[in-house]
Amino acid sequence: MTLVAIAEADYVQVPIEPLDDTLPEDPEKIAEVIEKLETEMRDAARKFQFERAAELRDKVKGLRTKLVPL
Repeated sequence: MTLVAIAEADYVQVPIEPLDDTLPEDPEKIAEVIEKLETEMRDAARKFQFERAAELRDKVKGLRTKLVPL
């Protein structure tokens, strides 16, 4: 086994859950959802639940792209 194969075995692709399609179209409502998720994210980080915090961070990032399309 080569060193590259050993190093690649350490990485795992984490599936990202799709965003909930039932989100409101109103930007103010989306901003409220983002605020709630950010609060949950900080709480999870305080409890050392870093995987959950990262999941919430990714959801917030996805919502922000819906709020302000590139």
